[in-house]
Amino acid sequence: MNRISRILALTCAFVLTVSGVYAQIVWQKSIANPVLPEWSGLVDDPSGYKYAFEGSVMYDSTAQVYRMWFTSLAEGFGTSFVISRAISLDGQEWYASMKNPAYRVATGGFDNLVRAPRVIRDHQGYKMYYTGQNQNSYAIGLATSSDGKTWQRYSATPILHPDTAGSWDSLSQAFCDVYYDDTTYYMWFAGGDGVHGAIGLAKSSDGISWTSVPGNPVFTPSTSGWDSGYVSGPNVVRVGKTFYMFYGGSTNAATVKFAIGLATSQDGIHWTRVGTAPVLSVGSGWDGGAMGNLSVLYRNGTFEVWYSALSDVTGHWQIGYATSPLVTLGLRNPAAIPNAFALEQNYPNPFNPTTTIRYALTKRSHVMLSVFNTLGQQVATIVNESQEAGYHDVRFDGSTIASGTYFYRIQAGDNVQTKKLVFLR
Repeated sequence: MNRISRILALTCAFVLTVSGVYAQIVWQKSIANPVLPEWSGLVDDPSGYKYAFEGSVMYDSTAQVYRMWFTSLAEGFGTSFVISRAISLDGQEWYASMKNPAYRVATGGFDNLVRAPRVIRDHQGYKMYYTGQNQNSYAIGLATSSDGKTWQRYSATPILHPDTAGSWDSLSQAFCDVYYDDTTYYMWFAGGDGVHGAIGLAKSSDGISWTSVPGNPVFTPSTSGWDSGYVSGPNVVRVGKTFYMFYGGSTNAATVKFAIGLATSQDGIHWTRVGTAPVLSVGSGWDGGAMGNLSVLYRNGTFEVWYSALSDVTGHWQIGYATSPLVTLGLRNPAAIPNAFALEQNYPNPFNPTTTIRYALTKRSHVMLSVFNTLGQQVATIVNESQEAGYHDVRFDGSTIASGTYFYRIQAGDNVQTKKLVFLR
């Protein structure tokens, strides 16, 4: 193994508001990011790959090490994407295998290019679900391994492929994540028709033969905001009975500047967004161009995130690291159904520039939450979409309005309530 990254014990905090009680997630990004940079190009660095992105990280509790499989452009293999691997003791200081690439397909077909691995371990060994790309068509392939090092392509045909023409996923089924609960395999995948992108779900009893659930897609772009055009690249972690899905989003399919959002679910099918803003966004320099696919683990009460980022300077992809303790989410039990419809007082109030508004839905409803000035003129629409029963919190940013007294009004089905808020600059 070759050491490719040494991380300093320096971090910087990023604070953002999320759903739940009036709490904040405090994310810590290493200022020494990227933790997995591309090949240095130096003669004494034999790792020999270009770019590093779309990582899949697993913690091996027996060996007490982190293992990562990631997309790279290997030297000596032309312009073909391949999958490489690395190992770490702490999740931050990574050593790349001198035997990279770990997996590639040389015969073409649906997986002429292989990328975006998702690796799980079950009672049969390791399974790698990967995106196979042939020109502009994307499908999902499978490779198996007994040790996570030597991989065997399962089939020359994809295990999940685009649907018929005219469907929401007619062009691609790709960039998936897989969760196994010892009985059922769940696969969330990104689907698209070339214009719009959404997230679907398929289930399997053996991890090989998959059936899409009725009603796909299970997660679609919002009606307004930062992820109103495209959602993709799901990564799902289950904590207790709750699924947490981190996903990429943008305002339209052509926009490469994806940011990362968060949603929660009790069944993996019906999802509720956490807040109205992304939880991770582009920075500057090495991660100033765009955010890409990520890998999330939950260990010892903390989310660990390895995220792909595009440099706005070099145009190269590399992988960064961030953490957030779950305790700061302060989430209510999403399974609890409120006894009555309610709109609560915003907090803080007065506020500058953001405040959180909480409401409770007793059943699935189309929700319209708007802000009005004292003349009755609408100055902002915060929510305009169908939402599941449960407790919801949204953030309102008053940066574009003048100081003063306003009213926020919610309509959910036949239920209507109004409360007052005060914005002070």
